[in-house]
Amino acid sequence: MENRHLVLSTNIYEFKASESELIHHIKRNEESYMTVDSNVDLYSFLRSYPSAIVYLFPLDEVDTYELCGELSLEFPYATIVLMFKQAELNYKKAMFVGATDSIVIPTSSIDLKNCIYKVKGVASLRAEKMVKKNSTKNRKEPTEIITICSGKGGVGKTTLTVNLATQLANFGKRVAILDLDLQFGDVNIFLNVKSRKTIYDWAMEYNGNKHAKINRYLSKFQDNLSFVSAPVCPEQADIITGEHIEDILEQLSLDYEVIVIDTPPLFTEPVLAALNKTSKILIPTTPNLTTIKNVKTTISTLKQLDWDTKSHVILNRATEAKKIISRKEIEEIINKEIWEVIPSDYKTSLTSINFGIPFVNVHPSKNISKAIVKIVNKLEINYEKKKTKLNLFSQMIKKKKNGSD
Repeated sequence: MENRHLVLSTNIYEFKASESELIHHIKRNEESYMTVDSNVDLYSFLRSYPSAIVYLFPLDEVDTYELCGELSLEFPYATIVLMFKQAELNYKKAMFVGATDSIVIPTSSIDLKNCIYKVKGVASLRAEKMVKKNSTKNRKEPTEIITICSGKGGVGKTTLTVNLATQLANFGKRVAILDLDLQFGDVNIFLNVKSRKTIYDWAMEYNGNKHAKINRYLSKFQDNLSFVSAPVCPEQADIITGEHIEDILEQLSLDYEVIVIDTPPLFTEPVLAALNKTSKILIPTTPNLTTIKNVKTTISTLKQLDWDTKSHVILNRATEAKKIISRKEIEEIINKEIWEVIPSDYKTSLTSINFGIPFVNVHPSKNISKAIVKIVNKLEINYEKKKTKLNLFSQMIKKKKNGSD
């Protein structure tokens, strides 16, 4: 595979000579190269040639280390070389942001030639690896998209979303959560992660650039589990369209095996776009008459849209207490079988939410967590069970409990 060289042209006069000399050596090797003078052109080139060799010269008003880190994240097969003067070069920082090599400029012709020779070898290996991965990716199983949907708020949609996604990740699946409660979504709060970027930020970039990558806007919770946060302000929800959601799901499907979607108690355009791509719809309800009434309407709406066969009702906060509507009575009212039951455990749920840690991680032996495992099993997604490592919070709870015995 031919090596392609990309030079981010400097706007600092003292580095122009080094840039010209670098280009001279690339041309002498009769290899393809291109110079760009903006980040927009840089990203555009790499989308076409993701395994290119990139030489980053310093630019005024641009943090080159930060730019290198973003490029390494979005284009993992690119080979990046940082070109810095001695006083500004930090080798440890360069390695941290994913640079393959770092060159002090100005430098000798021999050093430049050696650098080009070395990075060409690295770039060739990465290009081969990219080709192999893409061929494997084309053979992968279709991504499972699960949407948690209900026409009633307060039934535990977000709790179900984060615990279901976490359990799937614990079992070895690569999972992404998409928070589509665009006005009042709080998946990030349930996971105790402060998101630097949200779906709104991605949509703003997408509206000006249809190639905008959603993976730059993901927040990580744990191994195998990341999520797209809802907008910070309710008014920002208005710019999100069905087209946005279709593009996000298409992108996430390339990198994740399961996508779990949290939704508001409304059938908005983005929600309908998500449901159209969904393989399974889970409808949580509680043993409460007003909730059951709304769930019946939700089921009726899904049936009209021809999505009834992929929808399943989950009875949440189930209890054997008297004067509570029974499972059989609920099934008669909604005219649909209850697929699975999650027992009522207010204390465990509330503690989990307050600490921002899913209860399947904190209390895996509780009945409420076992119910989530049963749902995962019924989803019939192939997974490899992994022993969940006891996290720090769980260790603290266990120590406190043992100390009080």
